[in-house]
Amino acid sequence: MVKAETEFCAAQDAITEILSWPFVHLRFVEDQVGDDFELSINISSTLMDCVFEVDEFKEVMTRLPNMELSFIAGDNPLPAKCNKIAKKVHRMACSGSILSDILKLININRRHMLTLIDQLVQMGHLQHAPPPFDNYHKEQAIQYRKKSFFEEHLPPIIDNLDTIRRSKIQPLSNFAYSSTSFISTDAPRILIAGDLPELNDIFFSTLLQISANSSGHKSKIKSDRTNEAQSNLLFSNDAELKIHKHPQKLDKPFLASLEEEMSHTAAVFFLASAQ
Repeated sequence: MVKAETEFCAAQDAITEILSWPFVHLRFVEDQVGDDFELSINISSTLMDCVFEVDEFKEVMTRLPNMELSFIAGDNPLPAKCNKIAKKVHRMACSGSILSDILKLININRRHMLTLIDQLVQMGHLQHAPPPFDNYHKEQAIQYRKKSFFEEHLPPIIDNLDTIRRSKIQPLSNFAYSSTSFISTDAPRILIAGDLPELNDIFFSTLLQISANSSGHKSKIKSDRTNEAQSNLLFSNDAELKIHKHPQKLDKPFLASLEEEMSHTAAVFFLASAQ
């Protein structure tokens, strides 16, 4: 005689739920039931039923490998007469909720929920959405090819870097400041962000040093707050580059001060060194 309860289920269903847990060890002990009545309970068949359902659930989990999965509507519309839970799950999934969010917000048993979602997928009511960064590099390459800006401004910078003799790079202290800080508004830009200011400084000063060795003058630096700095780099072949070193704490006032249109940003470097 067994009384079993787990989250949102009981009886034989609870035994199935417990058997489906990833780390579980059960030991069944039989004992005589006293009193003046006889019981005929087929424990083996009951457990076999539970084990069968556990195996089915393991197959479901192979098709739902992680809790970050998202979904889109399938080709087969949801029937109008389906139950309320299925309608709610389908609506949340189609609106962009990831799998873990659906599990948190609907109060039914986790195994039942995952099985239901898998059934909706298998029946064509839902389908897995592509990963967030699917074909990211391919799409970026297509986007850059459309922009004549990068074709015009980035090659001169690369050509300039190729002509600098790295074995004879001089320190910034050997150069005087440039007499002009003018730079085209169309110049590409590099943003530098990270959680260790010392390494951000090394990257920032290295770019300044490369520019100075190319043009013969070091660029002026503008800074509005601690660990933040901007400079306009000029090279010998008139190539231009903006660099902006961000403070390690990117709070809302600082982010709000950045330009809304940043289509000319060539790269963002985040140096996660302190981690």
